[in-house]
Amino acid sequence: LAKLEQMRSLEISVIDASFAADLSSSISRMSFLLRLGVAIKPGVDAVLDLESISRPPLKLQKLALTGRLARGKLPPWICSLTSLVQLRLCGCQIAQDSLVLLAALPRLVNFSLIGAYHDKDMIFTEGSFPTLRKLTLEGLPNLSHIAFQQGCLMDQRDLALGHCTELT
Repeated sequence: LAKLEQMRSLEISVIDASFAADLSSSISRMSFLLRLGVAIKPGVDAVLDLESISRPPLKLQKLALTGRLARGKLPPWICSLTSLVQLRLCGCQIAQDSLVLLAALPRLVNFSLIGAYHDKDMIFTEGSFPTLRKLTLEGLPNLSHIAFQQGCLMDQRDLALGHCTELT
């Protein structure tokens, strides 16, 4: 994969965690990447570790990650993806701190969390997600409270909630 530097779209399903370092190195060389989807092989010890991507694809517009993230956090470089329009996280098990990283993305329009959030509370702070139009929250069994502070989600048009059994 590392030789495919002109790649525009890449989707890898059911990757073994042992290939994470090689995958990160390859993605670091794909500066023209517009779409990226990575799904890790399910398992108790399987984690998706993308923190070692040294140069994230800054032109990335669509990102889909499936699998538990290393340390339960999004990689710090995620906030440099200023062209990101669509983000789908499945089974990633992030918390509020990762949500804060995403909140400032200037072009994010569609954001889905599917079985990907483990905190009880979710807070959308003032000024967060300024361009978001569609928010999907699905399969979040721990989520019991969502707070929307004034001035957040100013462009919000669609909210989809499903299987958030503790949400009051």
